[in-house]
Amino acid sequence: MRNKDLDYDSIRRLYGQWLEIGDYYTGDFYPLTPYSLENDVWMAWQFNRSDIGAGMVQAFRRADSFYESARFKLNGLTLMLLIR
Repeated sequence: MRNKDLDYDSIRRLYGQWLEIGDYYTGDFYPLTPYSLENDVWMAWQFNRSDIGAGMVQAFRRADSFYESARFKLNGLTLMLLIR
């Protein structure tokens, strides 16, 4: 029986996102900013899977941050050259 209080479209969307990125959480973790609870900073980290040549970055701009954009130095990347 379906629970009418649940937003099934959102659940499907979030599950789809998890399927896309879930494997990255088992890779290497690199903090890209110092940890902070302050409301005026950016927080960012990187997950890298060198075994599959993929990864992701999660970055969050806190509400009171003066900076509208940020640049982060990524870690553990390798150059892959595809020749066809």
